[in-house]
Amino acid sequence: MTKPVPQETGFGVFKKKGRSALQTSNLYASDFQGDVPF
Repeated sequence: MTKPVPQETGFGVFKKKGRSALQTSNLYASDFQGDVPF
């Protein structure tokens, strides 16, 4: 990832839930409507 993400609005949340990298990427990308390039 190239842009910083606030812990409360994305990656940190998924990390706490113990999701896998792939699941996190998919959910993160869909949640932000493609705002983050993957």
